[in-house]
Amino acid sequence: MKAVIAPTSNLNPPRKLAAFWRAVWPFAAYWGLTIVFSWPLSLNLSQSGVSARSADLWQNLWNLWWMKHALLELHTNPFQTDLLFYPDHPSLYLHALNPLGGLMSIPLQAVFGLVTAHNLLVLLGFTLSGYAAYQLGRYLRLSAGAAFLAGLTFAYSPILSSELDLGQLEQITAYWLPLFVLFFLKALNSEASSPSPSEAKGWRDYLWPAAFWRNCLLAAITLLCTALTTWYYAIDLVIFAALAGLALSLSSWRLGRADVRAFAIRLAALALSCGVLLTPWLWVTARAALNTPTAAARSSSVRYNSASLLDFFRPGESLLWFSGPIEGQEFYQFLGYIALVLAAIGLFGCWREARGWFGLLAFFLIFALGPQFKTGLDSYLDFPLPGALLQRLPIIGGFFRVPVRLLAFAMLPLGLLAGIGFDWLSRKLAFRLPQYSWAKFAFGGLVAGLIFLEYFPGPRQTADLGLDLAAWKQIQPPGAVLSLPFGPLGGGIPMYEQTGHGQPIIGGYLARLPGFDFVEQAPIIRELTQGSFKPSAPDFVSNNFETTLLPALNIYGVRYLVIHRELLSVKQSAALDKTLQPLLENNPPIARAGKLEIYRVPEYKWPDNPLPGWVDQGKGWYEEETSPAIGTYRWAEREATLTLLNPNPRPVRYRLEWSLFGYRQTYPVQLSLNGFSIGQKEASPTLQQQAFEIELPPGRSTLVIKTTQAAQRPSEAEPNNRDPRPLAFALAHLRLTLI
Repeated sequence: MKAVIAPTSNLNPPRKLAAFWRAVWPFAAYWGLTIVFSWPLSLNLSQSGVSARSADLWQNLWNLWWMKHALLELHTNPFQTDLLFYPDHPSLYLHALNPLGGLMSIPLQAVFGLVTAHNLLVLLGFTLSGYAAYQLGRYLRLSAGAAFLAGLTFAYSPILSSELDLGQLEQITAYWLPLFVLFFLKALNSEASSPSPSEAKGWRDYLWPAAFWRNCLLAAITLLCTALTTWYYAIDLVIFAALAGLALSLSSWRLGRADVRAFAIRLAALALSCGVLLTPWLWVTARAALNTPTAAARSSSVRYNSASLLDFFRPGESLLWFSGPIEGQEFYQFLGYIALVLAAIGLFGCWREARGWFGLLAFFLIFALGPQFKTGLDSYLDFPLPGALLQRLPIIGGFFRVPVRLLAFAMLPLGLLAGIGFDWLSRKLAFRLPQYSWAKFAFGGLVAGLIFLEYFPGPRQTADLGLDLAAWKQIQPPGAVLSLPFGPLGGGIPMYEQTGHGQPIIGGYLARLPGFDFVEQAPIIRELTQGSFKPSAPDFVSNNFETTLLPALNIYGVRYLVIHRELLSVKQSAALDKTLQPLLENNPPIARAGKLEIYRVPEYKWPDNPLPGWVDQGKGWYEEETSPAIGTYRWAEREATLTLLNPNPRPVRYRLEWSLFGYRQTYPVQLSLNGFSIGQKEASPTLQQQAFEIELPPGRSTLVIKTTQAAQRPSEAEPNNRDPRPLAFALAHLRLTLI
């Protein structure tokens, strides 16, 4: 009689259900923890966002909207825009655009809207970061509980918690880090990736297994995805790959010549795969960096944004330790006492298993300290740290202006070390209390809860993200939008408001400011954006603000003015109304949204006779000085500019008058208007009144005044004179008149 074998399908469901549960429970647990960690964000996903200490929330909402708007509506290159810093066209290659996050958000925006899409990406960022680190821990043979602790330590670390408060979505998206490490290690796993040395007959045999190429491709794709999210994390991964590749290469020497050759081939193939995918994006970004004067980080900014050794051990905002924020600290740097204790236990109990991760942790912590040892908010010891080497690297050094963000990667090896320590303690606990099988689970839950509470700062501060789309749709093309007061609004909020109207705005907020000077150098715009809400007091020139306001705004193409009354005091509001009287008179707002008012700039009807022009200081001048003989004047070193405004729709000839004089000698001075030479003057030691005619095109022009002779320092040229400034020529009595 033959035995009857039950169908496989009847036996598999329990196993499939168990496998499904093993895969799902960590994700569900991290999702629940993320809801608590970001509380109360989930209460109103469509109308609010976490924003406690930065304008980056508004910027990241714009990033997501812009990717969708550029690709699906404008059908244009998303790395170039004419909607910010009007009338210029800044490049976005060096901006924290998070293009991959923008692409991922497009279907979410289509279904849920912009704000909900952003918040879902925030929640997924923390959840997937924990889950990816959990999978890495399981691959490294940690128990499920230990791997869960590793993911918890990494995903909810204080450094990522501070990125949430700062509204920096691209930094919250940290799950690419453990994913790359996972695929990198899988690709180099000799047992899974290639035949044994005795079975291999040639170099092709080391590269043939499908598992190797699959993991190579996944590692390369993950690295590219990281770079398309943020270059900070991509640099972290390049550093990790170099360190891990070097360490594993050295360890392979002990296994024999064939194993060294096998490993070298796999490592080279993995590096080539990553390089092929990453190089095109790196090339276009590096080219943009070389062509952007503001790309390089200032040394003072790098030092300020470095970690402090003391802050690694200060909890800051922690629900467990009942502690509050540390004054002046923008990025939370606390490593966590419980995680550190577990990591130390792991090193003590499993040194061979833990030493590599300890080396990574130490490396990233040291480099997070930046180029100098930081002793306070903005105080340093005068000796260099290894982090100074990172700043000297070509291109990469310029990108990496916030060394403290290296802590995000450092929390991954710290979490793995904590997991190793947890498993070692669990084995000891099981050995001493074998009859209590529940003790391990209770111990794991207790440790997880303590680590989470140690990192959890409590409920978050949220911002209202509701937009009255009906009001913003009143802004129609063509024309730019100026929001006042400009100081608080020069960056993020107008960008978010732009998602409601889609028209160009004056100003903006980018990770790398383009260095354009329209706001600072355009007459009328400069006065409106300085915050005093009154025309600048005349120093060595006087202009008619009231007469020029409306024609200038029309010439510039500024068609809409947005006034945020909620950001103004009663006194400020009255001063602004007085300044804008020519615009506001008999011109009610076209829309209101709460205390916000939207005005359309009236069409100006130019008279038959041309309007007077405007002359103003440009760049390169020292502070004004006054003497009884001359009046008000300004010195320059060797080059300075004047800003000229023709508030007429056609070219107009003007007469420019000034008093020019040089310091202790005669300086020949070349003049150029909008890049074209228009002649030469002399600045002699004796004050000279000079005049010449120029034709100005409509709008703003720049007159450059330059000498090729070296300037002199009064402190060197005159006894008892302590003025160290290099001086060449000075200007007084400016006047621009119609001919």
